[in-house]
Amino acid sequence: MQVSILVFEILMAALFIICISHALRRGKQYVIELAMAAVYGVLLEILTMIQLRTYTYGDFLIKIFGAPLAIGLGWAVIIYTAMATVERLGAAQKAMPFMAALLALNIDFSMDPVAVREGFWTWGKNGLWFGVPLGNFFAWFIVVFSFSYFVYRLREVKKFQNFYPVLSMVLSLVVLLVLDDIWVFYLTQLVQIIIFTSILFFSISYVYLNKGRLRKDNDFDWKVFSVPFVFLVFFLILLLAREYRTALLVLISSLMLVTGLYVHLLPSFDALRNHIRLDWIQRRAIR
Repeated sequence: MQVSILVFEILMAALFIICISHALRRGKQYVIELAMAAVYGVLLEILTMIQLRTYTYGDFLIKIFGAPLAIGLGWAVIIYTAMATVERLGAAQKAMPFMAALLALNIDFSMDPVAVREGFWTWGKNGLWFGVPLGNFFAWFIVVFSFSYFVYRLREVKKFQNFYPVLSMVLSLVVLLVLDDIWVFYLTQLVQIIIFTSILFFSISYVYLNKGRLRKDNDFDWKVFSVPFVFLVFFLILLLAREYRTALLVLISSLMLVTGLYVHLLPSFDALRNHIRLDWIQRRAIR
């Protein structure tokens, strides 16, 4: 078995356990949301493989109907921590699904090109983004945006209190399968490029204009921070250690690392700055 895949599976299990402990501290509903995100992650992989037949997975240790369990756990921890980060920022609710989806894409832009070259999964045809089809990133956006959108909307509705995570998963899965079908079978590559770039431009603009006043005084939450940190650093290390590295891909992965970690640190920016300043003053006083 390939070592990098085995390490990835171990890391996903560890991150999922960390997120479970974080969710338990927040309350039972967040544990259920995390669990449904994991179920969703596995289900969407199984169903899209059957529906589209555009990719296959490598030699993962644990698979469920061909879909690696680690991938489902990966989806879960990325969705969970992206949502937790935008909630900690206190962003306006209408901007939160867009922010969560952009945070997830930040990870995948650097992860997928390396994962393909490592043999984690193989696409049936070469794509525009270092061999990865744009449809992959479109699907990432739809998954995180729709799941978080339905959770944020239904979480506060009393009659859905007992089953809103399941309902959110089902609704998001339906949206994904319908849009995936349209994307793959009915759109030309040029139209796909126009749609995806428009989604990115609109999402970034919408977040900027509608984010509201962001909170930056939260205590540092290492459990939430650990997920983007592990993903971005792990795949950057793999990239730097392999002969397939290119200057452009290293540059992009490094930019994704800096950007992703900065945004995930943003909820604690003021608290961390004050802590560093206080520590500096204390050191100066001792001297």
